[in-house]
Amino acid sequence: MKIITWALLALALLTANVFGQSSPDPKAQLKIANALLPSLVQVEYQLQHDKGELPNQSGWGERCADCGNFHGNEVEDLVKSEQPLTTSGFLISASQVVSQDVQTHPRFIKNIHVRQGDKLVPARIVAYAMQQNAVVLELDESLPAAKPLKFDEKKSGPFFAVHYQRLNGQWNIAIKPVSDKITVPEHSAPFIAAAFASVVIDKAGNPVGISMKDELPLDNSWKGSPASSWKLLTAGQMNESLKKLIQTADGGLVRVMLNFRSPQLTDPTSRYNYNSSDKDDNQTEKNVTGLVIGENRVLILADLKPKVTARLQRITIFGADGKPLPAKFDVSLKDYGALVATTESPIGKTLSFSSESILQARNELLLAASVAIKGEKRVAYFSHNRIGSFKFGWRNQIYPEIADKNEDIFLFNTKHELVALPIARREKASADKFSRSEQKVLTAAQYLRALSQDHGQHTDPANVPLTEEDENRLAWLGIELQPMTAELARVNQVSEYTRDGEVGAMVTYVYSGSPAGEAGIKPGYILLRLHTAQNPLPLEVQLQENAYQEAFPWDRLDEVQDRYFERIPAPWPSIENAFTRQLTDLGVGTEYTAEFFHDGKLVQKNFAVVAGPTHYNSARRFTAEALGLTVRNLTYEVQRYLQRRDDEPGVVISRIEPGSKASVSGIKPYEVITHINDQPVNSIDTFENLLAIPGELKISIKRMAKGRIVKIAAPASPTE
Repeated sequence: MKIITWALLALALLTANVFGQSSPDPKAQLKIANALLPSLVQVEYQLQHDKGELPNQSGWGERCADCGNFHGNEVEDLVKSEQPLTTSGFLISASQVVSQDVQTHPRFIKNIHVRQGDKLVPARIVAYAMQQNAVVLELDESLPAAKPLKFDEKKSGPFFAVHYQRLNGQWNIAIKPVSDKITVPEHSAPFIAAAFASVVIDKAGNPVGISMKDELPLDNSWKGSPASSWKLLTAGQMNESLKKLIQTADGGLVRVMLNFRSPQLTDPTSRYNYNSSDKDDNQTEKNVTGLVIGENRVLILADLKPKVTARLQRITIFGADGKPLPAKFDVSLKDYGALVATTESPIGKTLSFSSESILQARNELLLAASVAIKGEKRVAYFSHNRIGSFKFGWRNQIYPEIADKNEDIFLFNTKHELVALPIARREKASADKFSRSEQKVLTAAQYLRALSQDHGQHTDPANVPLTEEDENRLAWLGIELQPMTAELARVNQVSEYTRDGEVGAMVTYVYSGSPAGEAGIKPGYILLRLHTAQNPLPLEVQLQENAYQEAFPWDRLDEVQDRYFERIPAPWPSIENAFTRQLTDLGVGTEYTAEFFHDGKLVQKNFAVVAGPTHYNSARRFTAEALGLTVRNLTYEVQRYLQRRDDEPGVVISRIEPGSKASVSGIKPYEVITHINDQPVNSIDTFENLLAIPGELKISIKRMAKGRIVKIAAPASPTE
């Protein structure tokens, strides 16, 4: 510890001597500014749209040396207002200028000009700084009044930063002393803060170096002309590097087509209840990007909810040759919006993930691949980019920030190793029926590197493809709930625990033999929230009243014309609601604690998620096409609503075809068929077998407690 302390003290004394401040007087500063003016230029990038797209960059501007804030405009606004993207530049020779790297894709750059006074000269990028946020421009012709900077790296401090910027309608030169205070980052080299994009001079005004980032290393590596002291990648070398990147991306970032079964039709009220009509959830085909993470494995960037993954039927991968390659679902990742699939044949070139900390990439020259799937076409653009800063995010992970707002950018280092990728965080179970998938966030590849090699405990066993029969199966606790209201909360003295009735639901019925029944839950309990180890916050129970299921008009059912049958909501409450969807998304076997309010106190009960019995929307069905009706097996919630015992026969009518024999005979949806030709109908299998017997059909119908007989002539053709 003493050695470290003395070392830091010596370092502080050294920097105090090197960077110590003793500003020239204003007259001397004015003389320095005038002397440097011929070496300062303005660089203008004339931007354009391409294929109907505008550059998608965050607000462009330069950091003000006076206030520390950025001043500028949105890049797309510059195109619309016919303004060039303008930044400062420094002449390092009669024909070369060092300027800030604007990181705009070349397809959006119409031309580049360098201005000094009234003189405007065409220019082009000839080199890219490897460790500075800068490019080197070559002028097509010299500037008459130009005076290149002459650097003397032997000069000593105190040092000053000369910043050239556009502010308040005009260009300004600002001279600021370089601080003598050091910053010692945890994982990076110590540095001295300096004005971004500035010429560093000594007290006499002699140029010593250029800083195109907001820090100076404590050694002398920043001194000297960029042409000799900086690591540069020439434009030719950049082109060769981008060619290799294209090969890497063509083989490692591939199009993946996901095919899904069509969603099963549920009761008409589902669109007004919990189920969302979100078109993304109801798609039958989805084309996304996949990362080849092994000879036969691909990481597919698709943030699918469990209900959507349940319908996944087929995965097809299209490699660099465009040929389809079938793949098999392996696992869904638990924390990220992605799934892994495997193939029997090799897919393409396996991507290499960088093993270095993302922190080492700040301001470094990186290669960028923008890969998007539009329809069935893979659209890719290649350029370069830089990470300007970082922020802490989920689980204290470090997230890079870049100027480009494109959600499809993959960043590579110059060794063509993946540094960062756009991937969504997997949304935890939510009570919000309007919740959507998370947006993709540029994420350090270091966090996916180990995951891509061994997903181990990072998978979600509840987010897997299911058979069509199991697609609509739900988890259950075995209770029916009444949504909480402000009045209900007040009467039950639970307002403080429900935010005045905004959350919570009252238990109105407990099914015998259910997890809730075995735990001693009774009607009158108020369910408030669920606690799980996977969710940082408790899952609040929030249900909504469904006006479409109030007082079903059984007595007026005969008045409804058959063309409106499809619009009649089921009379019993849908089992799928926000609460059962929460449980289902948690996954069977997941342990959770349910928090109730009862008898004036909070009560907690521990449970594990279990699969519920078959409900109406997941029940098996049979369609008698010759009769024009569809029936389903009676399920527990339908039996409870119709007040039928387990030993009573019956199948429920779920659909009547307009104009069919069943409709003409007066049969209505949601009635129960109990007997055919005096034989009990205990299931849809029995129903199908009885229809196959030749002769007239005598069908016993129950509408709640009322029964009747309907006779229909024998079908003209066998049922299917």
